[in-house]
Amino acid sequence: MRKEGQSLKSKPSQPQLFQTTTQSVTVCFSDSELWHFRFGHLPFEQLQHVGISHCNKARHGICQICPMAKLHRNSFSLSNTKCAFSFELIHVDIWGSYPHKTYNGFQYFWTIVDDHSRATWVHLMAHKSNAFPLLKAFVSFLEQQFDTHVKVIRSDNGMEFKDTSALEFCRTKGIVH
Repeated sequence: MRKEGQSLKSKPSQPQLFQTTTQSVTVCFSDSELWHFRFGHLPFEQLQHVGISHCNKARHGICQICPMAKLHRNSFSLSNTKCAFSFELIHVDIWGSYPHKTYNGFQYFWTIVDDHSRATWVHLMAHKSNAFPLLKAFVSFLEQQFDTHVKVIRSDNGMEFKDTSALEFCRTKGIVH
């Protein structure tokens, strides 16, 4: 805190204490507790194997995060429902961007899964904007090679399928997105 008449460039000779109206709490952790936090809540017994001595869980309080991190959700129930015919329902998703590009400059990949057969196609993409042209080409491929039509496309509602040209394409083909 600057005293009256003191310039900003001069340094006070001793540290000054500041008082605020907010309450602060000081928490002291032992060395082993700090290492427990630093190693991502590694069990205290395992810290001894890393080389941190004097680690005894009984001496330390129970970490508040560890019990919550060990809670698990119930898994989804298995679904036995499938589409009756191939390509009635396809699932599409874009994965990426990855920090390292392929030698061809691809940073994303797009997966297509047929709900009936679980057949999967993977397409590499340089940009997310390549997804819609790939979708058009894939639907055309199915119509020409398999003489079938896609009825439903399921995605994670990514923005790549929300533009007007994608919505218009789905509408004209009778595809529900």
